[in-house]
Amino acid sequence: MTHAGPGSTVRFNYVGRLDDGSTFDSTDGAPPIEAVLGDGSLVPMLENELLGMTAGDRKTFRVPAEEAFGPKRQDLVCAVPRDRIRSNGNLQVGSHLTMTDSGGNSTRMVVTELTETSATLDGNHPLAGQDLTIDLELVEVK
Repeated sequence: MTHAGPGSTVRFNYVGRLDDGSTFDSTDGAPPIEAVLGDGSLVPMLENELLGMTAGDRKTFRVPAEEAFGPKRQDLVCAVPRDRIRSNGNLQVGSHLTMTDSGGNSTRMVVTELTETSATLDGNHPLAGQDLTIDLELVEVK
């Protein structure tokens, strides 16, 4: 049996779950992901889990929020007057906006709360502050 190592081309399936059991991402219904270990195409944590596995191996591992998308940061949440937001009139909770600061830097924001006069915007990654569980299946090692 060939073990996955640096330079190996691997094909794998995975399911990513949150603590409430919901799935945030999966290869279910899609072809396995193909990658070369060590070429920088995978996040290091995932690559480390694949190292040493052989075709047919399965494992489950946890990724604490701090090692995944980091903690939820309150400094990335702000209230903005609604009249300062350009929208097509469909502004609602869950809407995605791109905000540009005076220096020309863009940040993707999600509307988390609306009042008649303001919108609360959150620039955190949607999975920030969440611990993740990953079910991994190595399909092939080349």
